[in-house]
Amino acid sequence: LVLLPPASVERPTSIIHFVGGTFFGSAPKLWYRTLLEGIARNTQSVVVVTPIPVTLLKSPLNHLNLSKKLQRAFCMAWRDVLEDEYGDIDDIPVCGIGHSLGARLMVVLTTQHETDQQNYGASAGVPGISALSRESKSQERTAEVSEKRKRQRSARRSRDARWMDDEFDDDNDEDWDELVDELGGIIQNSASKVKTALTPRADDLEFFPTPDNLWKALDDKRYDIPETLVVQFDDDEIDQSSKLAQTLHDTNSTNVKYCRLRGAHLSPVTISESESGGWLGFTSTASKKIERIIRGQSKKKAEEAAMRDLISSVARYINDVGAK
Repeated sequence: LVLLPPASVERPTSIIHFVGGTFFGSAPKLWYRTLLEGIARNTQSVVVVTPIPVTLLKSPLNHLNLSKKLQRAFCMAWRDVLEDEYGDIDDIPVCGIGHSLGARLMVVLTTQHETDQQNYGASAGVPGISALSRESKSQERTAEVSEKRKRQRSARRSRDARWMDDEFDDDNDEDWDELVDELGGIIQNSASKVKTALTPRADDLEFFPTPDNLWKALDDKRYDIPETLVVQFDDDEIDQSSKLAQTLHDTNSTNVKYCRLRGAHLSPVTISESESGGWLGFTSTASKKIERIIRGQSKKKAEEAAMRDLISSVARYINDVGAK
């Protein structure tokens, strides 16, 4: 998704790469429209929005791989859209903007060039894969021992049967019953193995890189972006902006600016009514329920004021950086 400035703008003042948060970042055109259009309008910038891909086959917690996918999507937009529209744009400053998970992915993206998966101390790139490997090997060893014992018991019964067949023909039914029981045990053991392998310990299901890994990367000065704006909302219960700003300041790896605004964690998210009257076209009942979940107890006017403050602060910062 690329948002271009008005046609009257011959050359954008900056190129913005935006990544949204969890869930909302998968459909940024719906959720961040007000924010992105306001920034583009006030900065005469191009905004390249890379949606967070929804993945079922690969771990969504592997933020290293996820950030690389977003980088590739941005590079494709640069080549296929921006260069086609404006020609050589290598001299135009690039600004990355992230909200929530998007901000984390931006940090991962800017620190990964000096590291790989092993530098973070992880045994593999996908969270939980080490648990799957350990559990599978353990189950395989258990199954091998159990299978060996069953073969030994079966061999003993076969030897005994050769001597007793002439005298005890009725035992054939018992042998079949034992065989069925053994097969049932093997099937049950295999099912247990699959179940255990697919449910690793909760401790092994973590973000990659982990929070500690990412803070260490910042402490090691792997973050080398010249200018950084950290925005904090005064009613954000899961915010770590102050710690981030202090870390960047202490490492002297970037010229960091810190901005504290009114609002909550979801203030950058837009909630709007569709043309049909319902929120995103849902029924009025569903619309109101979803809106209450996202808005919480805040009022519409307060949300609009918070959005205006955010757009103004970000746009002013981008214009100042672009003028340098």
